[in-house]
Amino acid sequence: MKSRLSKPDRWLANWVLGLTGKSFQNVLRDDSTQIENYQRLYIHACKDVIAKNKAVYGELSGTLKLDKEGEAPIDWLFVVYLLNTIGAATLTIRGSEKSSYGKLFEKLVLGSLLSILGFEYEAQKEVKEGTFWLSTQEDKRESDATLLYKLGEGVRFDIGFIGRGNSEISLDKVTRYGRKEEIRGHSWYMATIIIVDRLGKASRVERMAKEVGGEIVQMSATFWPQVVAGLLREKLEGYNHELADMEQTKIEDYLRDKLKIVPIEGFIRSLPVAELIEQPELPLDTLDAEDNA
Repeated sequence: MKSRLSKPDRWLANWVLGLTGKSFQNVLRDDSTQIENYQRLYIHACKDVIAKNKAVYGELSGTLKLDKEGEAPIDWLFVVYLLNTIGAATLTIRGSEKSSYGKLFEKLVLGSLLSILGFEYEAQKEVKEGTFWLSTQEDKRESDATLLYKLGEGVRFDIGFIGRGNSEISLDKVTRYGRKEEIRGHSWYMATIIIVDRLGKASRVERMAKEVGGEIVQMSATFWPQVVAGLLREKLEGYNHELADMEQTKIEDYLRDKLKIVPIEGFIRSLPVAELIEQPELPLDTLDAEDNA
């Protein structure tokens, strides 16, 4: 499809499906054969949104009339598709929204994952064993999540998409941290886990991560949350979780069940987009999938 369309037409085609150029790269992995499957999922998601709005606000109907262009009926389907198209176009050209939704992605995925793995979200960033913080900044070294396992021992997490032509973006993530860190007046040994969409074939990131005691996890791997559970068992003395040794045939149902009780609202309360979301559900497909919109 891409080869037959001009760039403006390709942008518009993406926007109509709620996609930006970057999300075409990162969500569909630059594979136009995935569009048909994505389109089915997109339509299903829009219908779900419409059903919820109808339950709250009732039916929507009207007419759009332009001079010499005739009339077009307006209903919930028209409005939802239109707003999604406008949103995708806005994300294409405005970095502030990109950043907000990138932070939303980080908090939803990391917060959900660490909750499932048995840790408690600490919104006030108090030092408590068995807890985690989101989007913290200590000693001018920002991390997307900080896990405090027990006094003096923890893990930092960074997460981000690695898009085409940008395969070394996580080099900075790997090299910005040391193995020890001061947190609230105590010295902590901090392992580093960096979660990325995928790495380039010739990427140096994995080797560099090992050199500083870090680990790279690719979300393109099947059931990557299980990989994280295994790494935490290696890094944290005494820690274990049933997910680490679970049969892969059971993992999908297990994660779906656990996601139902994850305190998602708490993760996003401080974000600019939080007021737009009432009770978001994190699809399991997201756990298999920004620093790029």
